[in-house]
Amino acid sequence: MLRNPSIDAVCRGDGEEVMLEYVRGIDNSQIRGLSYRNNQIVCHNPPQEQTSDLDQYPFPAYHLVDFDNYFPPVASYKDLPAMNVLMTRGCPGKCTFCNSAKTVLRGRSVIKMIELISMLRYTYGIRQIYFYDDTFTANPKLVKEFCNEMIKRAIDVRWICYVRGDMFKEPIAELMSRAGCHQVFIGIESGSETIMKDIGKPIKRERYKRVVDIAHKNDIEVRASFIIGHPDETEQTM
Repeated sequence: MLRNPSIDAVCRGDGEEVMLEYVRGIDNSQIRGLSYRNNQIVCHNPPQEQTSDLDQYPFPAYHLVDFDNYFPPVASYKDLPAMNVLMTRGCPGKCTFCNSAKTVLRGRSVIKMIELISMLRYTYGIRQIYFYDDTFTANPKLVKEFCNEMIKRAIDVRWICYVRGDMFKEPIAELMSRAGCHQVFIGIESGSETIMKDIGKPIKRERYKRVVDIAHKNDIEVRASFIIGHPDETEQTM
């Protein structure tokens, strides 16, 4: 990215601390996790320390947002206004095409997430939540706790999330549906098992069929993503 003369610096990893120091004007050489140009030389500072405590970060400044200007992707919502949130960062997957591959999985506490969603619903009138977690169900214990709290508190919102084909089973699907989930987005990527193996996501097609059945059985819609143009892609694999 730093080959582009319009880009002055790049933050590597979590952005909160790095960007805060950058906009405060701290010398580039002193900001861990920053890559930048010094004249024509590209410099990479040592990596920042990765925090597992996401609760330390405040909620976004929603009072500055005009929610009427923002919409989820087409066919991914039932109600408006909507807002995207994150409960977890990172993914245990090893997909070769993904920037989150092999990153450490961390999450906000359930109490904080319930506080956030309650604020969005009852302060700002949000009716739809779009979870942008790379793999929402990667931590089943966290998801179960979250869903149980949503059910217990009867928070009136609908929501969708991303799941992997090998991390979505019947009991958690049933609980998610009861907690307001009406759709899951599944990264199938390819119908070729050879391609799937090559990209580090060797999930069988039969497993994806089973995942779709599980979702539909629990009144959860399914959207899927496919990537065309992997290395070694042919007309036949497409």
